[in-house]
Amino acid sequence: VAIVISAHMVHRHRWRPMVILGSSLWTFSVWASAFAGPSFAGNYVALLLARMVSGVSEAILQCIAPPLIQKTGGKHAGVWLALYYTAIPAGTAGGYVFGSVVANAEGMDFDTAFAFEGAVGFLLLACCCYIDDDRLPKLSDGGAPAESPSVSTDDETPDLSAPLAPTDSFGASNVVRKRVFVARELHPEDGPEDAALIDPGTPRRRAPLTFREEISTCLSSQIFVLIVFSYSVYTGVIIAISTFGSSFVLALGILDTEKKASVTFGLIASAAGIIGTPLGGAYIDRVKARHSGHTEEDDRQRLAAILEAVRRMILMGTLLTWPISVVRRPSLFMSFFFLGMSFLFASTSGMNIAIMLSVEPRLIPNAIALCTFMIHLFGDVPSPIVVGLLKDWLAPSCIGENVTSDACKEERGGIRDTLIYIFLWMTWSIVLLWYAKRAVLKGEPNTKETRTGRGNGTDGAVLPLNETGII
Repeated sequence: VAIVISAHMVHRHRWRPMVILGSSLWTFSVWASAFAGPSFAGNYVALLLARMVSGVSEAILQCIAPPLIQKTGGKHAGVWLALYYTAIPAGTAGGYVFGSVVANAEGMDFDTAFAFEGAVGFLLLACCCYIDDDRLPKLSDGGAPAESPSVSTDDETPDLSAPLAPTDSFGASNVVRKRVFVARELHPEDGPEDAALIDPGTPRRRAPLTFREEISTCLSSQIFVLIVFSYSVYTGVIIAISTFGSSFVLALGILDTEKKASVTFGLIASAAGIIGTPLGGAYIDRVKARHSGHTEEDDRQRLAAILEAVRRMILMGTLLTWPISVVRRPSLFMSFFFLGMSFLFASTSGMNIAIMLSVEPRLIPNAIALCTFMIHLFGDVPSPIVVGLLKDWLAPSCIGENVTSDACKEERGGIRDTLIYIFLWMTWSIVLLWYAKRAVLKGEPNTKETRTGRGNGTDGAVLPLNETGII
């Protein structure tokens, strides 16, 4: 919920103070979690509240970082975005390793891990305070750097320092058609009947959308909705594998101790994320470079090519990961798991770029926020619950410490069936991406015109005041 509200606020507040606020809240929440642990207060309610504050802080940062990276990343935005998302698999897998070490150490509990993270977070917060946002492109004036030439204007037209046909770092342009529809330009209270048709190439300010209009405009894009549901399925599978991976390894007899299974599984997943995600970002940059034009058709072909690239990476990752449900040799199990997860993680950058290209530029923060909200709602939150119930039903003797018992060994078939069902579920992600690509090629508009006439209408395109929606 907080991320949707934060996305609305980034249109009204500068990004640097919001980043500092988010980092401050995160550092505070982590240290509060440490003090709420058994070594100090031992208060569960305090721990719960601290973790909720942590979620709010992450929401603030998540809807700012991707648009900011894509705006400043240039032609290598895919790689930079991939490096940003590499922190997720690397941090998650590293957490398994670090957590395993803490859990097996004398006199240490989870609050020790929180205290360590708080110290690291404080250093990052200090770095954020020294960011000179004046050296970055002016995201509040159409995204043009300070040295970029402004549009020539006359006395009646305000100079917004915005390029005539602004081009984002994906190479996509906001196409200016023969007529530009400007609604509620000076008086937000005026209805669409007071709109004016002006000559092309005359950038004008337009009133910001309301919170409700931001959400409804994003959800009106069929392409956006299809990609988000595909991403939800993908994330649900990744989280399910991450949650139960070490217990699957133990139950299948691939490794024989909990510590060895957690450390090995974590290191392989971390390596796959660190290697696969940046390589996937570099590949997406090459895909974009093949469609570097600035016409509407070029934009459509570019997005379709990215969706196809992401679909193929997920398909390849699923096919390579599936054999771990049948192989018995540890070396083969780990090899297939590493290769498959590398391809799956490689799709992360392209998936998020597709999300940002599926809506008009100024709604990118809202698209990121809605995507994250829906992923939590349909993906990573219910996925471990459903997979846990499925595993307990198919292999009831492989619960908790019983994963190494003789009874569990007799039910290894249930564990393998669970893995097969998990990978079969990924098929939905692949199918939904195919439908999204089909919608793009058929010319389905990114967003429908809102009732106030402030969206992308069929009569023409509106020059956005802000390419990324971030001040």
